[in-house]
Amino acid sequence: MNSSPPSQSFPLSIMSTAELVDHCMNEIDLYHQGEVQGDTYCVELLRRATLQNDQDAVQAVQQCLSETVRGWLDCHPHKETACRVGKEEYYVTQAFERFFEATEHQQLVFSTLANALLSLRTYLNSVLLDALRASSRSREIMLPGRSKTEHSKVTSSKQSEVWEMLRNMLPDLREQRLVYLLFHCGLKPKEIVHTYPQEFQDVEEISRWRLMLIQSLLDSEDQLDVYI
Repeated sequence: MNSSPPSQSFPLSIMSTAELVDHCMNEIDLYHQGEVQGDTYCVELLRRATLQNDQDAVQAVQQCLSETVRGWLDCHPHKETACRVGKEEYYVTQAFERFFEATEHQQLVFSTLANALLSLRTYLNSVLLDALRASSRSREIMLPGRSKTEHSKVTSSKQSEVWEMLRNMLPDLREQRLVYLLFHCGLKPKEIVHTYPQEFQDVEEISRWRLMLIQSLLDSEDQLDVYI
């Protein structure tokens, strides 16, 4: 079978998913090598998966990008800790689930492969951070000789310090509100948009902003240890 790029008389829209996957894998390999020569096939596959909710295309996107997500996970500074909580496959699967949930809710259109990868990486970081936070809570046990009241006071004091740190990082009142909803209330971006539609309307915007804050926290090991 001829695998050469289709001409204009052979539009991408009539290519089979399997044909698209072959070309997408090549585009992704070139992208990672820094030899970006186009991402037309990847964009078409993403369009089918996100806008048309084509389940074959959804599976194909995961097939094409799973190794990329695993590569991000392998390089993550807190992979070892996260993998004591859950398996690698869990984080990869959850990243894709959140990615497709968000695209379904917002009807997002990815015009480039790079934009889709940025969004997908956002959700991987989100899944990892949630796991680290949950693990930290489960390890919080009272020290011998410390009363429940004393333990609660220590926890409350620690939370106040974290909140003050985050508030100083974010002088904007709207961003402070997001910090409160995301990290104090534990709401996810989709839940924030659903619960507070007058204040926040864009799941993707909240997710990108959350990723930037997470990256800022990850830049400092001490800050992350306090936070989680």
